Amino acid sequence: MDVAVLMHTGWLVPVLALLVAVDGPFPVVPSEPLLMTASAVAIGSQDVPMTAGLVAAALVGSIAGDHLLFALGRTSRRSSNRRSAASSCGCGATSSGARP
Repeated sequence: MDVAVLMHTGWLVPVLALLVAVDGPFPVVPSEPLLMTASAVAIGSQDVPMTAGLVAAALVGSIAGDHLLFALGRTSRRSSNRRSAASSCGCGATSSGARP
């Protein structure tokens, strides 16, 4: 099957956005080569709507992947990251309010 035929299927842009989003937390997913190949074909054939769709897919996918990675890090419950509110404020105050 020709790459140019695959470029005009309706599933390419959503799948690339999903792959870019999953690539953030799971870097073994190969989203960059697929996105670069699709971009090279779209730019080479001067297909402006497809190029804009690929840019939008990369943007939406990267933002979604960053939010997913942030949520995973925010909700992780490691005992080494637990600290009291007084020691994590960064102000140097102790629980009694005196500076060390």
